[in-house]
Amino acid sequence: MARIIYKNGCEDQNRLECIEGIEIDLLNGQKALIYPKYSKKALLDIKDWDRWLDAGISETAALRLRDNQAATAALLEAGSPAARFVTKFTSERFGRFGLPTLLAAMEITEQDGEIDKLAREIDGADLLEDFSSSVWSCSRYNPNNGWIANGNNGYANGNNLNNRYVAAPLVN
Repeated sequence: MARIIYKNGCEDQNRLECIEGIEIDLLNGQKALIYPKYSKKALLDIKDWDRWLDAGISETAALRLRDNQAATAALLEAGSPAARFVTKFTSERFGRFGLPTLLAAMEITEQDGEIDKLAREIDGADLLEDFSSSVWSCSRYNPNNGWIANGNNGYANGNNLNNRYVAAPLVN
């Protein structure tokens, strides 16, 4: 179930500057906070692939990942356009946003209609339906690919690091 989380003292003020984000439940019992501003970005430009020191992880390992902050920080250090975009957003209560874990990215694509329903109530919010249905995670698949949630087909797969997919700011 998705719900709007308001900043302290801003309850029921549906302007972007009055919200912390939209909270969703994840399959593993965690909650995630999504900031409803999105951009289509590459995870890494080809020239920076070697700067991201993560060797890659299996789908199971990527789905088990619970913390997105360290992986997002490593991507930011490597020059990631997607990480640069999501980390420009912060929450007063929850801290800096990052790229979603693979499970969170999959939940975003699964719950996109519910997220957009709430985002329509928020002045200044973006809608996921206005972007590609694939969402970057903060995990690397192999040297040339990162894990994405493919919203059209409801599965995860590795995709080229320089492809442009949705960068969704999220706090796990």
